[in-house]
Amino acid sequence: MDTLANLVEARIVKIRERIGGTIITDLYKCKDGRFVAYSSYARDKAERIVGKADGKNEEEAVRLSRNELKIEWKKQKKT
Repeated sequence: MDTLANLVEARIVKIRERIGGTIITDLYKCKDGRFVAYSSYARDKAERIVGKADGKNEEEAVRLSRNELKIEWKKQKKT
């Protein structure tokens, strides 16, 4: 993750989804204008599966991190 010195703003976004339940996304805005998002399912505390993505804006970072989360979650379910 980027160092705290590079962060300008941080917030949490929650959304309900059919596949795994509630997705919590930690969204960070960096000094260079990038957005970094980390998404995870709220109920997966013991085995946290995380999707991470960078984006040019908030929406892109959140969408891409949720897509990565879904991919990682499906991989875990197959094993």
